[in-house]
Amino acid sequence: MRKASAVSDSPLRRDPHEERISRWLRLYTTCLDLIHDVIIDMHARMFRTFLMTLAVALSIGALVASVGISRNAARQIDSDIAASTLTEVIVTPRSLISNGTGRESRQELGDTGLLFPEGVEERVEHTHNILAAGRRMALEGERIIDRALVQKYGIHLHVEGVTSRYFDATGISVSGPTYLLDTDMNIAFLGKEAAQQLGIVPTGDTSGISFEINGKSYSVAGFIHGDNGLISSIVLPYARVLSTNQRDDSASLYVRTAPGAGAQIARVVPYVISPDHPERLATSSVVMHAKIRNDVAAQLTRQGVWIGTFLMTLTILLVANSMIVAVTSRISEIGVRRALGSSRGAVAAVFWVEGAIVGLVGGFLGSAVAVLVILVVALSSQWGIYLAPLWIGLGPILGLAVGLLASAYPAFRAARIQPALAVRAE
Repeated sequence: MRKASAVSDSPLRRDPHEERISRWLRLYTTCLDLIHDVIIDMHARMFRTFLMTLAVALSIGALVASVGISRNAARQIDSDIAASTLTEVIVTPRSLISNGTGRESRQELGDTGLLFPEGVEERVEHTHNILAAGRRMALEGERIIDRALVQKYGIHLHVEGVTSRYFDATGISVSGPTYLLDTDMNIAFLGKEAAQQLGIVPTGDTSGISFEINGKSYSVAGFIHGDNGLISSIVLPYARVLSTNQRDDSASLYVRTAPGAGAQIARVVPYVISPDHPERLATSSVVMHAKIRNDVAAQLTRQGVWIGTFLMTLTILLVANSMIVAVTSRISEIGVRRALGSSRGAVAAVFWVEGAIVGLVGGFLGSAVAVLVILVVALSSQWGIYLAPLWIGLGPILGLAVGLLASAYPAFRAARIQPALAVRAE
């Protein structure tokens, strides 16, 4: 019994917990020594290390920046389209959407009167959250005559009839007394291209400027500014176009709402215009615009990812090539390490660690470069600034992955070097 007790109490027998701690300490010391050796070697080849780190930083920065810029552009497009979608409702005869021709519209409607009766703007504007409303209708069967320019080059100009409130509803800038559009006078407003094709120079004083439509003289009352749907149009009073067409089944009512009220107004406004037959009217769809916005965002992001992935692939090849050259130049050093007892894994670890350090540092730098590029592009384009934390945080991880992938083959090649052949190669 005494002998067994002496063995169990022997100071040479170590506790298992202490052995685990000792193994972890040895591993920690080995890792520190390995990192220290790699850093010394990288410092000795500083220029090569700088170039590899820069290549990783630029590729990671290009990937993150391209995705970030795409996200910013997509969000800007999204906000612009959403702003228009959520504040603009277009009301048209449902037959125009289902059939697409005025003839079929007439067959369906019969002699039921006007779809958009006189005074419909005032009625619609009394609805809560509607800021402005105006009608528009194209003139049927009319062509400009008595203009040599038009006859010679076959220029086709659109003739439209609108009410004065139409410009308030659409936000189109126009000069001149727009209230004349609510009369049946022979006056007209010209878009920029229409005025140019008619040989009329836009001016603040329109007295004495006129042209003819089918033998009727129209005085120019003003000009429509900017690039919009009326840039090549001659705009007449809505009443004159209605008197020519005799029907308004090709007309549209443009409604501008308070921000965010577009979807609700789109459901309500047909009942406001035609309480007895709201089914004859259709409104623009907000859902379709949302789908377009989502598609644009996805396509821009996908494009940015492909560009960045291509650049990362090139970087992996460049870094791998540089490290293969380093392996070739350090054959004798690798032979000495193997001769002194270093295992294949220890030799390969030197290059794995070097690739990991280069990739990690390059990833951090790449994320910083990407943030700077995104800020510059957003500010110069007057966009709202949006930084995706996920992609920016992925920069160091992607850099580490690039470094490890690039060092995989060089590490394998270094581990396969035979000590005796390596020493004699020198």
